[in-house]
Amino acid sequence: MAPTTNPDSSTILTPSAAAALLTSAQKAHLHAVASCLHTIYKTLVKMHFIDEDALITGPHTPSPSLLEKYRELKLDPTIIYLYSIMPYIDPDLTSARDFFQGGELFNPLNEQDVEQGRDPRYLDPEEGFYNQNGEYMYPWFTPLSGCGNHASCIVYDARGERIWVVDQIEGCTTDPFFAKDWYGDVEEEKEESNWGESDDGGWSAEGEGAKSGEDFDDEESDEESGGGSEFWSDDEGLTKEEVEQMLLDQDEDVNMEDEDEDEEEEEEEEEESEEDEKGDKTENENSLMMLSERSAIDVLCDINRWYIELKELPGQGEHNGWLDPKLLRPLYRKHGWPDIFDSRAFDIGMIFISSDKSAQYGAEEPLRKVDCYKSWLEYSDRDIRRYTQEIADADTPAAEWEARMQLWKAEERHQRNKKDLKNAQEKAARLCPGGIAQRDEDLPLWRLENLRVETKNKRREVERNDKMPDEFVGQTEKILAWERKCRKDQEALELYEAAYETAKADAERMCPSKTFQSATGIEGLGRKDTYWWIETQKELIVYFLEQIKEAQEFGERVPEEAPDTRNAVKDLIEGHEKSIERARTDQVRYEKWLEEHGNETDM
Repeated sequence: MAPTTNPDSSTILTPSAAAALLTSAQKAHLHAVASCLHTIYKTLVKMHFIDEDALITGPHTPSPSLLEKYRELKLDPTIIYLYSIMPYIDPDLTSARDFFQGGELFNPLNEQDVEQGRDPRYLDPEEGFYNQNGEYMYPWFTPLSGCGNHASCIVYDARGERIWVVDQIEGCTTDPFFAKDWYGDVEEEKEESNWGESDDGGWSAEGEGAKSGEDFDDEESDEESGGGSEFWSDDEGLTKEEVEQMLLDQDEDVNMEDEDEDEEEEEEEEEESEEDEKGDKTENENSLMMLSERSAIDVLCDINRWYIELKELPGQGEHNGWLDPKLLRPLYRKHGWPDIFDSRAFDIGMIFISSDKSAQYGAEEPLRKVDCYKSWLEYSDRDIRRYTQEIADADTPAAEWEARMQLWKAEERHQRNKKDLKNAQEKAARLCPGGIAQRDEDLPLWRLENLRVETKNKRREVERNDKMPDEFVGQTEKILAWERKCRKDQEALELYEAAYETAKADAERMCPSKTFQSATGIEGLGRKDTYWWIETQKELIVYFLEQIKEAQEFGERVPEEAPDTRNAVKDLIEGHEKSIERARTDQVRYEKWLEEHGNETDM
């Protein structure tokens, strides 16, 4: 493909003006790239990783400030045109942020993404493409994904019609095509419960009756999707052969005027480009030219295929860790991915696994407390030894009393931690006998209890949406956002209610005549009641009053020769007094709530 000649750098190019500078073949390839990205995003929508309404298709109309940013960054017309037609994921409409290999989704209409796209690997290169630490993103290059937190990024060369998949730190290719054993044998991964128990024990990861939803509907018209491009397909996924045929069809429409371009000028430009690449290979350590690359269409088609085959999984990056592949991959397969995917049952399965992890964390809290207080006790012992030595080494009264105050505080912490450790050990022995936080036979009850609390919280969210905030009146965008939130909250509640009912049936079948409290000795996993919060504030007040008394007694022993220590004691007392004021304020607030609403609890 002949390189496109850039207009004067002072010219602001609109997408239509950029299109006028491109051949039909160039535009056909750019549309094919946009179509392949759209297909990948549709696959991630079907996998229930990206919310469907967050997939925004082109054509887009860039804002004046965005067009100015394009000009400032000297973007090539090919990239300006691509940005106007490529789909993107609206971050306001979904929690999805991660993309291929833990990278980040790229938004061509976000100025920050576009600007960072000139240095997607965060290398802070020097100006010039021939320096040792030189630039590596030519104006006709663009990322199709960001690198995230030290992950890989996808870089597209619009002139060479190729793609590199590059590791941010190492600068090597991470395209699985070049490493035949990249994904290993994914068939070896077995489904396990969150506690490592196989399904053979009768404990179902999803429970009976979970499959009650409708199949995923992936059909949509161009009008419904917001897209108007004849090149976009609503198919589940374009094959490489389909894309290549699409390009061949478009090539047949190339105007005779395009074919009669000045061959001499074209040859000169091609030679210039080749010289650039040759020079880059030998001088610039940041250059992508030294890495293996492939046809852009081949790479994008493969990425979509890898998702469909579950070799690549959604999330897995900094923002959306989602699930361990050993849990996520079997969950997809269990619910019919990709051909007869039961998305509702999958969502309920996701809720179960998430709830189980939360319940496990709560169950292990007594054991964590023991470990925590043991560590704190060690720290206080270390501090006692340190400040005892500092007292011995002090050569002035000021230095001595500064160390004495620190020793006094360390000894107080030591006594408090020793007491807390004893209480924590007694509680752990009662709730986690033998160091076991959850007995296998009680796992259905743990799931049910945690889902009871979580479902109640979801119901509260829906109840809070009963009335639109007054400040939204007359503000269309805020109203639409609020309506979307209400809809999402209601959908989440319905899923959690279905998950709870399934978990309840499982618990009744697998743990007859047992309750969560009778099996675990724990009243419940919900938040503490209002009485508990009132008593907690009273205990805090007593505690800080005792701390003030001890600080005053210590302060009386500090001589005038140690003014800094005397001031430090004064500041400490003032801090405790403020803590008492906050506790009293909270006590009054909770007592007022109790009077108006009664004793609210999740227990």
